[in-house]
Amino acid sequence: MSNIDETPPAETPPVSEAKIAEAPVNGTVRLAPPPRSTPLPYLPARGSAMVKAVSSGDTVILLGRRTSPKSPVPEITFTFERVSAPRMASKGNNFVDGVGAYESREALRKLLVGKVVQFETRKQGVAAGDRAYGLLFFSKPKSP
Repeated sequence: MSNIDETPPAETPPVSEAKIAEAPVNGTVRLAPPPRSTPLPYLPARGSAMVKAVSSGDTVILLGRRTSPKSPVPEITFTFERVSAPRMASKGNNFVDGVGAYESREALRKLLVGKVVQFETRKQGVAAGDRAYGLLFFSKPKSP
């Protein structure tokens, strides 16, 4: 009788092809991110939505439509097409606002938050990351 286990070692399960995002590069394999529990909300090509918040001078958060009465209201990050506002302070730029970043965000916030706006979506989904790009239209504010 020997001390060695005679059973063959268990094979490691193969990596699912669906999990591999790219072919190996320099001996490393990048795995795709885990699937989201809820799909990203999509906006129609044209429509209207309420502005919940303003992230920067070129990005707003829109409230979408519920898919069912009990579901939460989806929030969509909407970035203006062909507009580049100064960057707000973040870790990527050493926590320093770009010149005019605060002022552009505040002007847009006073103008749009809580208002219903019309939009045209130009790009969204996987190609756009987690946001939608397009045009935003709103009524001219009444002067005092």
